[in-house]
Amino acid sequence: MLFDILLEHFESEKSISDILISENENLVIRNKGEIKVLEQLIDSKQVDQIIDEICKQNTIIRDNKTELDIWYYSGWGFTYRINLFHKSWKRAMAIRKITNQVLELQDIMTESLAKTIISTILNKQSGLFLVTGTAWSGKSTTLMACLEYLNTHYAKHIITVEDPIEFVYKNKMSVFSQRQIERDTESFGTGLKSLLRQNPDIVLVGEIRDPESAEAVINIAETGHLVLSTLHTKAAINTVSRLVSFFPPYYQDSIRDRLADVFLGSLAQNLIKVPDEIIKNDLNSRILASNFWRVATFELLINNTAVSNAIRKGDFKQIPSFIQTGKVDGMIEMWEYRKLIWL
Repeated sequence: MLFDILLEHFESEKSISDILISENENLVIRNKGEIKVLEQLIDSKQVDQIIDEICKQNTIIRDNKTELDIWYYSGWGFTYRINLFHKSWKRAMAIRKITNQVLELQDIMTESLAKTIISTILNKQSGLFLVTGTAWSGKSTTLMACLEYLNTHYAKHIITVEDPIEFVYKNKMSVFSQRQIERDTESFGTGLKSLLRQNPDIVLVGEIRDPESAEAVINIAETGHLVLSTLHTKAAINTVSRLVSFFPPYYQDSIRDRLADVFLGSLAQNLIKVPDEIIKNDLNSRILASNFWRVATFELLINNTAVSNAIRKGDFKQIPSFIQTGKVDGMIEMWEYRKLIWL
């Protein structure tokens, strides 16, 4: 298969994270975070064949859609997240390599932060935990590590609603039901409405995108389930206000009251390219080896009495000070974490 042959070369290079293919244009890769244009040209016939191979594996019939999120398993055991799109009347695709390595939280962050997340978030029976950051900041990898911890330590039914599925879990102590938008359910809204009838214990919602999904995650947490999801905010301190902002002003008081009760905490993260000289010095070698020349920095907010009261009152400006005074509970600001790992 043409696509597998094309991917084989890049799968041996851990530092290549993305591939960009455009009709009748040169192949483009992202290596160590930097864009590089290759000499290899991809013509219309090859693009046609690649799209056919991707759609066939996903049992999707090609139509006139100009955008489509999808995934692909290569013949070499790697998973890829793919966005098919059009640009200037040309077909194109952005391909991101997803790690097939099972990571633990200690593989991507300091042991002390991992222990805090496990004890204050993952060992809870119910509540809402949000992982935040910009696009391509490693949120999916962090959530994968969280679910792997739960899978290893608890006998639970874990349901995921994703667009698309990025990592396929193998049942250990827990049992997974992974649902992909458009393939297994029509939309996030449809999938989340029927979710409570599917007997879940733990729920992963790939992304909170709109008021419907925002209210759904709060409702699922209120009904006694542990819910994990993502938001696009740069700092943990902005997470709650961003979630509340999905709703009209007349409804925000009620949302804040409900959120104050179910919110467990939020973890903001950012990926930083690590200079070659630091790699040569073998600094934090275990974390660096897992992230291919990039390392994640984190900011953790944990809900406590002070944070909960601030959420109810809508006094979000007080939250940064609560992180500072909450260090004894394991909270940490981004700059402190970065200093901790010598970056």
